Amino acid sequence: MENQAHRYAISANGQLYPAKKIVSLATGTPVGLFSGGRPTNGYLIRHGFTIVDLPRSSEPELQFVVGQVYDRPTEIHDLFGGSRQSGISPSAKYPTIFIFTGDSGEQFGYADTHGPDGVFTYTGEGQSNDMTLTKGNLAILEHAETGRTLLAALAASCLMRKAAVDRLNPQHKADSLKRLLPAQKQIYF
Repeated sequence: MENQAHRYAISANGQLYPAKKIVSLATGTPVGLFSGGRPTNGYLIRHGFTIVDLPRSSEPELQFVVGQVYDRPTEIHDLFGGSRQSGISPSAKYPTIFIFTGDSGEQFGYADTHGPDGVFTYTGEGQSNDMTLTKGNLAILEHAETGRTLLAALAASCLMRKAAVDRLNPQHKADSLKRLLPAQKQIYF
């Protein structure tokens, strides 16, 4: 556990786990609806967990653990900036672009998929007219050339994965798979 957004961790079996996130997962309460620190630590100590203080730097560090769950508002946007609404969210503070995906995008015509070959196809942004290679779509396409890391997160849980655009077939346009706008051409990465 190396994300500097955390001040305390649960120590168990030689591993560190984010205290507030574990309480959230155990109770089903979103992390934004309860306080961390003493209340969370007291709850965990009463239930037999060992809590340790984590060293903190004055600036948050962009160190995410692949496969770990993060709270989008508090552990991503509060620390690293970027759009809280868009599926494509370039960080305002770091050379990173966050992309978010999840089932809720389908209702807006987005059709992100995981293929049997392990390739993840991400639908670009834009809900009206044809999608264009501007704004977030252009940021994704040019992330390597501009020195930005591309991080993908499943929106429901913010399970973080590192991503990259296929250099041989970086993007293509196709008819909207959901046909919300019958004539719309969408961009897929």
